Amino acid sequence: MKVVIIGGFLGSGKTTTILTLGRLLGESGERVAIIVNEIGEVGIDGDVITRYGFETKELTNGCICCSLKRDMKYTIHQMREAYDPTYILIEPTGIAFPLQIKGEIARMNMDDVEFSPIVTLIDGTRFKQQMKETKNFSRRQITDAEVLCITKVDLMKPLYVPIIETSVKQMNPSAHCMTLSMVTGQGLDELIERLADESVDRADVVLDQDSIGASGIATHARSYVVDAPTLDEKTATRYVADVLLHVQRKVEELNPDFVGHVKLTLLHPDVSLRASITAAADEPSIGALDAGPSGEPSLKVLVAASNVPWESLAEIADEAVSRAGENHCIRTTHALHHGHRH
Repeated sequence: MKVVIIGGFLGSGKTTTILTLGRLLGESGERVAIIVNEIGEVGIDGDVITRYGFETKELTNGCICCSLKRDMKYTIHQMREAYDPTYILIEPTGIAFPLQIKGEIARMNMDDVEFSPIVTLIDGTRFKQQMKETKNFSRRQITDAEVLCITKVDLMKPLYVPIIETSVKQMNPSAHCMTLSMVTGQGLDELIERLADESVDRADVVLDQDSIGASGIATHARSYVVDAPTLDEKTATRYVADVLLHVQRKVEELNPDFVGHVKLTLLHPDVSLRASITAAADEPSIGALDAGPSGEPSLKVLVAASNVPWESLAEIADEAVSRAGENHCIRTTHALHHGHRH
């Protein structure tokens, strides 16, 4: 059983990449399971991945490095017993160190577990801004990797791609560097070929470093119960866009150069959406989710931003949801919430 760790900063494209890899590996006859770790107690990416038909186990009680000794071994064991996957894809939170995760799993001494090379995704459209806001943390994610994937190259001017490649190679000359686009499919075959290789053992991994604290990212996650018996796609799309843009505007007032991730899922029997914004200058990215199991309509919101006071994020999220709801006649109530103070 191969363990694949797909790391990368918030908003670098980890969930989309893992969904695509899972689909392609499944089509080739492999059995794929996915473990998702998110910040706080509210899972968003797990909702997305489960709706695309993959087995998932979401670890939402903080940084994945803090959770491993407590439940990762049990999770992998249960997946192996119930599903017998040939690949387990692990999506850590964007403020984790990938090599630290591998080190913790390796020390569990589980039989028949092999590691693919550690992959770190780098959002090429935000590389300069990210290095400005989170230089030391982002450098550590890059140096942890054995495969470096510059993502979203379809959104970049071709002139800038080799410049970023040169920069990341200087930080980690031993890693294989490649480009990746989930829109055009560029680099997917190459990445899958790399996953068949074996990871190199590293003795320099630091297991006790607090990756969340080192990132300088404040986070807040909250789930809301949605009171809307019917909801059409047009109204839902405008609603989630209003929530994202309000959060973006308020966070930008506190730090005009912030990087991070503002993302949400709206799950409703009539329409289900996934949406996100990853920086101060971004427009909302909104997409429909395949229909999943019916349940109580919900809205889940995660706000993570660089160099912004933690105390402000909960207030901003609640205000955004409340004001957007008033504009579109959608009522919400709190379900649960959690955040990290740095």
